[in-house]
Amino acid sequence: MVAYFLDTDVCIALIRGLAPASRLPSPDKCALSAVTTGELWLGAEKSEQRDKQLRAVEAFIQFFSELSFDKLAARHYGGIRAHLEREGTPIGPLDQLIAAHARSLGATLITANIREFQRVPGLRCLTWKARTRL
Repeated sequence: MVAYFLDTDVCIALIRGLAPASRLPSPDKCALSAVTTGELWLGAEKSEQRDKQLRAVEAFIQFFSELSFDKLAARHYGGIRAHLEREGTPIGPLDQLIAAHARSLGATLITANIREFQRVPGLRCLTWKARTRL
């Protein structure tokens, strides 16, 4: 069972050296959604330093399990999106997918974007910017 999912913002901060890895759970307790890795690949492809960024993403993702978005995650996505639309509190479409994937697995999402993700009922999330080690 996966204990933690890393949001894209955390991955980017780690790749850029802006987040101390020592404050996060060990990689064996964390996983990446395929949605997150897709966002990382997109950012690298669009970068002016494309080759360098592609190598950085490749090196980074090797430390984590990458999990495919499955039927259960899709079911959670439908419920999350419907809820957020009813409440008039939408979050970004890829954030909805990441939230659904984490919630479907019972994983805690580590993010800097707590305000958005707290809108998702039943999703546990923590900020990596907290002063204590996660």
